[in-house]
Amino acid sequence: MSANTYDQILTKGPESALPSTVEDGKLRFTTDTGRLFVDGSGNTRTEVTDFVRGLTETEIKSQLAPLTSKVYIASDTGKLLIYNSTDDEWETLSKDAETVNGKTVGANVPTDAVFTDTTYSAASNSGISLDSSTNEFSNSGVRSVAQGTTNGTVSVNTNGTSTDVPVKGLQNSAFINTFIGTVAQWNALTVEQRKEYDEYKFIDDYVDPEIPEADQIVYDNTDSGLTATEVQSAIDESYAAFKALNLCVVNGKICQMVTREV
Repeated sequence: MSANTYDQILTKGPESALPSTVEDGKLRFTTDTGRLFVDGSGNTRTEVTDFVRGLTETEIKSQLAPLTSKVYIASDTGKLLIYNSTDDEWETLSKDAETVNGKTVGANVPTDAVFTDTTYSAASNSGISLDSSTNEFSNSGVRSVAQGTTNGTVSVNTNGTSTDVPVKGLQNSAFINTFIGTVAQWNALTVEQRKEYDEYKFIDDYVDPEIPEADQIVYDNTDSGLTATEVQSAIDESYAAFKALNLCVVNGKICQMVTREV
């Protein structure tokens, strides 16, 4: 800034370069003569001889005979106030800045805010990254792990693509769902529930864990019409019904014997 240039709210320069145009709210300080002028409304320019301190803004504005040649500094708000006798009102010289170093202030800034010009970018081996242009997160790493499509594998989803990965020690082993419990627990299951198991092992002391007795296996009589509810009774019931038919085999053919009275 040259010696003959005035700018900002508080300006300075030699008295010979003091602008003749009055700009409301401007403070003019002459560097060669040490004089201070305040431009107010109504095209007025007042020379300030000193400042008045120690009063709150309310106390300043409630004075009965304020001095037009003084600048009042409010002790509570820090505002610079002058009295305009022409309009009979107080004017505030210190105003909130609309810009800071030419930059617009768009929001309140926290007291602990830290500003930096450092630009961050995602690491080359990072699965989760932030897109600086859209401020959206993306995941180019493992997203999910699920059951594989073949035996001995798990399905790993990486960046949206699923691949079966072999699991060491499983080779091509298939998953076997085994029921382990008592016969009573097995009998309490429905037919559909039993279909979920590939094999069963009973833990009853009196039952062969691999080969249960026929009367310990539940029998579904829905379609047969039998009254039996376990396999042994179903066999016995079927045998009794077959025997009652009086069937016999003659020359390789099944015949029914009929008793006639003579």
